Amino acid sequence: MSLAHYDALLSGSVVGPTGPTGPTGSVGTTGSTGPTGATGGTGATGPAGPTGSTGATGSTGATGSTGATGSTGATGPAGNGYMLAAAAATKITTDATPTLILTWTPPDDASTTYEIWVSGVLADHTGGLVYRRSVGFRRASGGNATIVAGSASGDTIEDAGLTTATIVVTVSTTDVVIQVTGIAATTFHWHAVAYQMGSAS
Repeated sequence: MSLAHYDALLSGSVVGPTGPTGPTGSVGTTGSTGPTGATGGTGATGPAGPTGSTGATGSTGATGSTGATGSTGATGPAGNGYMLAAAAATKITTDATPTLILTWTPPDDASTTYEIWVSGVLADHTGGLVYRRSVGFRRASGGNATIVAGSASGDTIEDAGLTTATIVVTVSTTDVVIQVTGIAATTFHWHAVAYQMGSAS
């Protein structure tokens, strides 16, 4: 060994040969779990999906039951039993000529009583008159009308100056005839109506 080499050994500057590799160390323990990370931001809304198909039409509901029938209304008052014998009629006269105003045929094979009303008024409404007559008529089978003897009665109401106006209840074959007679050169408006009061057959 040279002196220089010896000096180097003494000073430790000479590296010795690498020793053999030592055995592998044992595995260390697993470290503790780290803290939970921060929540990420909400993602963008996705596009709308396509519209679904229309659902099927539902079935028709069952028909409801019929409501209960309402109660019957109260019975009206009884009528007076009178019956219109002939359509009411009107007439205008301008003189003193007897004029037919109403006619009808009474029942066959019967005796019938009628209430007859005739009213008249001057055209300017300065005077008026009213007549009421109760008269009985009879007819045999297919025969002519006849006034029952003594059956005619009634009332005559006339304004002053109109007393020459008249009415006549008579018969013509099978018919009852009502005539009115006004006053010369005077215009009257007349109305007549007859009611059947009763009939025996």
